[in-house]
Amino acid sequence: MLLDPARTRPVRAAEMHSASDYDPYEGWEVTGWPRVVLLRGQVAYDGKIRASTRNGRFVPRSPLA
Repeated sequence: MLLDPARTRPVRAAEMHSASDYDPYEGWEVTGWPRVVLLRGQVAYDGKIRASTRNGRFVPRSPLA
């Protein structure tokens, strides 16, 4: 992730990529926001979501986890 540490913006639930329709931080002003997110060497986000939903992979956990 490449972070823009100077960017200030409000948190908006509608812009979060989540199954939830609310965010407990809705309306909070935050400083620092991702400019680019990489996923295994590919751009996943650069202002728009570029990754498909099929980019994930199963990571098995140990029996003691």
